[in-house]
Amino acid sequence: MRINLSAVTLGLALAFGASTAMAASATITINQPGSVNSAEAVQQNSGLGINTATVNQLGDHNTGKISQNGNASYATATITENTGANGNNSTITQTGNSGAIGNTQNWGSHNTSSIAQVNVDGAYGVVYQNGNANIGAIDQSNGSNQSATINLNTYGGHGSNNNAAITQVGVNQNATVEQNGATHGSAVIDQNRGYSPLFGYDTASITDSGNHDSSYISQVGGSSSGYYNAATVDQSGAGHTANISQDGYSDQATVLQTGFGNRADVSQLSGTYQKAIVTQSGAFNLAQVDQADSGGDKAIVTQTGTGEAAFISQSNSYMQPQTATVTQSGVLELARVNQSGLSQTATVTQSGILNTALVTQTSTAASGIATINQSGFGNLAVATQM
Repeated sequence: MRINLSAVTLGLALAFGASTAMAASATITINQPGSVNSAEAVQQNSGLGINTATVNQLGDHNTGKISQNGNASYATATITENTGANGNNSTITQTGNSGAIGNTQNWGSHNTSSIAQVNVDGAYGVVYQNGNANIGAIDQSNGSNQSATINLNTYGGHGSNNNAAITQVGVNQNATVEQNGATHGSAVIDQNRGYSPLFGYDTASITDSGNHDSSYISQVGGSSSGYYNAATVDQSGAGHTANISQDGYSDQATVLQTGFGNRADVSQLSGTYQKAIVTQSGAFNLAQVDQADSGGDKAIVTQTGTGEAAFISQSNSYMQPQTATVTQSGVLELARVNQSGLSQTATVTQSGILNTALVTQTSTAASGIATINQSGFGNLAVATQM
């Protein structure tokens, strides 16, 4: 415990010293090879220099915490817990720096890692976890050019029952989550423009390999809707769910699923020229795309296997035409397309046996185009225009 107390005192002294020198740098390093230790590094009221805080823990039941608060030109915080370290808890908080890097690495079991970066432009948060029952969270708010990564490392593994959450409020954000071998894990990415009148350019990506995982990406407007946001979910295994919500302009949502009993839901509202792409292979997968109060949108669903189902709903409030395309090959496939508004085009292509295609178009002014192509036998096609 004396190590911990002296480290905190040293950190405060270095930080205040840096404030006096304006351009000085502050450095804290804490090494704990034992078990049941707790380490805390604090750097406050720093000047224009570079602040660095490092905590290395190799034992059991350790808790590591780093807090950096000030106006440093650059701040780096790193917490590493490895060599069989179990039951660890690591927390990094960075506030008000012009640039900040937060990095936590957990190689044990039962780990919880969190990074909070507030009022930091160019923030970069990374959580590496290679163990069991891990929880990783990154919160970046009121900044721009932010980047966050959870569980993406070159060592593989990652364990099971992982839960990852990334929250970003700002503009030009990038978020990535990778979960390998998880069961009933969850990954959430929430990107919101919040306080800023600037527009989108956010990217979010989630990769799951396991079973019964859930992935959710939200890219919504706050004070204004964004442009050119991109969201991607890639899942392999059984029983996965993927949910993407967007409300901007020229956004793109992509879901790739391979396996059994997976579900993809894409919701794109109140924008124009949005694009949703869902590709599924396996058996008894479901794809649902909802594009409402918009124009110029495109929905593309491709399914291969047995018992697949695709549902597309589009409502057009603008003159730009909306397009829905469903391609299915296999047995007992179902495609249903509902379109309403000024101008719509629907194309369904099915190959196999015992497949069903249903297209309904309701037009208030302009014409609709419905095309159904089926090859095989025992298929049903119904197209209705009103």
